Amino acid sequence: MKKSKETEKKISARLPKLVDLVSDKGRPIYLFLLDDGLVTTDEINETVPPKREQIPFALVEAEEVKRRFRDDNDEELFAAVDRYLRRFAHLSDDQRLILTAYVFASYIQDHKDVQYLPIIYLYAVHERGKTRAGQAAIYLMYRGLHMVDIREANVFRHAEYFAASIFFDLMDVGKKLDRNDSHDVILHRCEKGAIVTRTNPDKPPFQDQKNYQVYGPTILASNEAVHAILESRCLPISMANRPGRYEKPTPDKAADLKARLTAWRARSMFRELPTIDYPEISGRLWDITDPLFRVCALVSPGRLEALRQAVINIDIAKKEEAQSTLEGRIVKAIIDLSIDPVGAGAPDWTIAIQDITDALNQGRPDNYKIGNERVGRKVKAMSIPRVRTGARRYAAMTVEIYEILLQQYGFMHTSCKSGTTVTTGMGGTEDPDNAGDSANDGSVTDCDGSQTVIRTVTPQGADMTSEKRDMTDMTDLRNTGAHPPIRKIEVKIQ
Repeated sequence: MKKSKETEKKISARLPKLVDLVSDKGRPIYLFLLDDGLVTTDEINETVPPKREQIPFALVEAEEVKRRFRDDNDEELFAAVDRYLRRFAHLSDDQRLILTAYVFASYIQDHKDVQYLPIIYLYAVHERGKTRAGQAAIYLMYRGLHMVDIREANVFRHAEYFAASIFFDLMDVGKKLDRNDSHDVILHRCEKGAIVTRTNPDKPPFQDQKNYQVYGPTILASNEAVHAILESRCLPISMANRPGRYEKPTPDKAADLKARLTAWRARSMFRELPTIDYPEISGRLWDITDPLFRVCALVSPGRLEALRQAVINIDIAKKEEAQSTLEGRIVKAIIDLSIDPVGAGAPDWTIAIQDITDALNQGRPDNYKIGNERVGRKVKAMSIPRVRTGARRYAAMTVEIYEILLQQYGFMHTSCKSGTTVTTGMGGTEDPDNAGDSANDGSVTDCDGSQTVIRTVTPQGADMTSEKRDMTDMTDLRNTGAHPPIRKIEVKIQ
């Protein structure tokens, strides 16, 4: 039987230069950005849009997008999205700013300068507004879907067919991922080009595997905490206990702003994004927040500093939480065991794995004590070199490794509000006769007005360098025995 002309046409929702699928009086059509501006069509190169019943998200009117493309203000649009989010749930200024930047970033997820996107993680017990906040954002976002389950077949299709933004609204994200064996699907949502592979053993070789691209903007809501590996890919928003009467989000309430955001996508999809560099933010947190900073710099540069501080606050909170993990407690044990460990003051030193284990087990009941082998494996996993002397294993410490651990686990914060400057440096001792064994005591008034006593021992023969850093939080230096003999710290109260 001969196929009709209609059935021979390819159906696609993702094409080069496509701004989005839009509505022409209820009928899905394409909206392209071409050399002569925005162009609508219901077919291109024998390819047509999906039918309306095949599209799981709201469409905006084509004529409204065209109008907004010619006449809109990016900074006012950014402020309008912020005002919109206020209507549906209680969010702090920092939280709304992050969510506003994320809404914009969803519209340029396919931009050549965007390689990662964070997962927004709404976390609280029930009745804190997670669903309302998530719905309010997802109804604005590029091709946004609200899902109350994680069925990977659906996620694969929504990601591949539509490049959809998805809000997963669940009671317990971790339990649902365990049950569906879908951890890799969510973990890879944040990275462009990431592949998830599934195997069908009933098919012959080379036909038994299929690769799926699952990248896309993602919001998670959960009553229970997520695994640390997933959390590292998230920007957490802890919902406050602020009961009140808020509007119920609906796609219709988002329609006007969604049309304006679609027009903004058309104006921005081929523009160069500003390059931003904040050295105090690093690692995965920098990877996932970089597009938010670049979007903010493009659209509302006046909010950029507030966004930077909001991300730094998240970084500090993440590090404080990391201190309670096994890795964080190992770092604290290394700090405590690094008091003058090298005698003559050589810049490198070793700490017995058994000593770290004993420090971790101090005060713990026998049936809760951690084994030496487990600690040794964890030290290795933390990229701390190990050496063996006889039957004993040691963590091989250097100044560089030590300082990285301090920074990663938040035992020394180096951003400041005002009032206190600290000069830190690798320096020779003031008393050469006591080189490698001299202590420099001091005190500092923290930003909260409390006094911190600092004792450090300076190693012999280290090169003299210094830099001034503003300090917001010196609380982790308050235990006099918390620092190894590697830093000389001079405190000046301004």
